[in-house]
Amino acid sequence: MFPYMTRNRFPWNLNPRIKKFYSSVERLKKFANDLAVQRRREGGELGRADLLDKLLQLEKNDLEGNLVTFIIAGSESTSVTLSWCLYYLSLYPEAQARARAEVDNLGRDPETNDDLEELPFVESCFLEALRIQPPVPLLAHITTVEVSVHGYKLPAGTPIL
Repeated sequence: MFPYMTRNRFPWNLNPRIKKFYSSVERLKKFANDLAVQRRREGGELGRADLLDKLLQLEKNDLEGNLVTFIIAGSESTSVTLSWCLYYLSLYPEAQARARAEVDNLGRDPETNDDLEELPFVESCFLEALRIQPPVPLLAHITTVEVSVHGYKLPAGTPIL
């Protein structure tokens, strides 16, 4: 999100819809900040080397802006992934039947991420859809150790596309 859009400036805040927008942005910023505080409290104990750890190295305003952007963009990428997953399941009726049976055996509608632990085949369907049709075409990965690729040495910390 562009930082200037997240500032509540007169006269834009006179319109009720704009007020609602700014209120929503403030709630998202609070959520993002709470997420950052929680992760900082956890420290490096979990051995994570994920995007949030990298973002935590940013200044507070940059961190909030980036996390809000990811939250908003995440809803789009989730719907795209779900669409591709359903498309591929429609191409493979036997996989669709297996996924349906797994959900039926759960005995309730899956509602949380924790439910995915009980639905390994369904989760693998989503992961396969992400592999075949990623919602973001290029994500940089960063080497954690020195590696050699086709005879070229890449030191730890090198971004790879």
